Amino acid sequence: KEPETEVPALNSALAAGNAPVALLLLERGADASWRHKDGATALHVALSWLTDAAPEALARRRPPSLRVADAEADAEPVRLVRALIRAGADPNLPMIGKAQDGVTALGAFRSAMPGSPWLRQADTAEDFTVVSKKIFDILEAAEKAMRLKNDGNKAFSQGSLQRALSSFQEARSALEGHRLDSGQHLAVLCSNEALCHKKLGDFERSRLCCEAGLREPCSEKVRTKLEFNKEAAVAALAAAVKVKVEVKATASDLGIQAAHAASSSCPNGSGKSIVATASQSSSSSSSSLSPPTSSTASPSSEAWSKSPTSQTPQAQTRMEMQASGLKAGFLARSGAELYGPKGSEQGRNHSDLVKVPVFGTRHEVPFGKVKPIVLENDQEQKGED
Repeated sequence: KEPETEVPALNSALAAGNAPVALLLLERGADASWRHKDGATALHVALSWLTDAAPEALARRRPPSLRVADAEADAEPVRLVRALIRAGADPNLPMIGKAQDGVTALGAFRSAMPGSPWLRQADTAEDFTVVSKKIFDILEAAEKAMRLKNDGNKAFSQGSLQRALSSFQEARSALEGHRLDSGQHLAVLCSNEALCHKKLGDFERSRLCCEAGLREPCSEKVRTKLEFNKEAAVAALAAAVKVKVEVKATASDLGIQAAHAASSSCPNGSGKSIVATASQSSSSSSSSLSPPTSSTASPSSEAWSKSPTSQTPQAQTRMEMQASGLKAGFLARSGAELYGPKGSEQGRNHSDLVKVPVFGTRHEVPFGKVKPIVLENDQEQKGED
């Protein structure tokens, strides 16, 4: 700062229109967030250099260099505005003076640009039109990014972390289109995203956001916050890995113990004895159900063993009736089982309609649906009420 006025050297260079010195100061880390007592920011001062047509202002300022040798390069005023924003100048901060209360840098430039002396002069008008258009685009993009960042901060304070993340990411996208995706504002957005991921429990993304922010030139305050959150994310990731290893080791120990317990409980001390015993039992059961040999078989058992289907005559009859069940009628199989091989000839078919009393009135229902109720005495009947 200048000893008499306490004004930073950057502000003095901007007021004098000395863009080369201002750019050099910014490159070496000059603070672009300083504000005048009337609220004017470094952007207000720089844009006043381009628009103020007062004779005394023109007398003490250097004219801007508007021409460039390369069509792809930017003129000095464009590079200066971009450098100020990268260094942390906020285009949304308003002045607080009586005449310009609430006027942001973009608003001031928009209202004063038509009266710029460089637009009125024939030899600079064309170049200044191109320069002013680029400055407008840069200021609008930065203003949108700062508005989105503020929206994200509000959502974060309300606990809407996903909405906050979306706002911060949109803010970064707004800066990328005009080569503003570096510097103080990007570091702040990375820090804010890291906090959201930390709250959501995604420590890996939180760590990556912190590392991205630390690669950007930023204030010591923002850098300290990024380093702190990175250390917290790394510690959380290490703790998660440790817990995972411990859980895996515990599961392995439990598996070994279970296998040992199973082995100890087996008759012969081998885990395979259970299967072997089951197999032996199965073999024994199969052998006990084998048909008798020819030397001891009776005529009836011999006939049974020679049957292709290995079924008794009664079972054979049931199979035949099951095969013709569709032709025999409703519930033909059930009739055979209940009434014998001749089915309904010896009794009622389940589809036959019979009259049964239902609440004092007789109704025709299928015989198979009738279920008699036998009451032993009146006391049981009363007990149901």
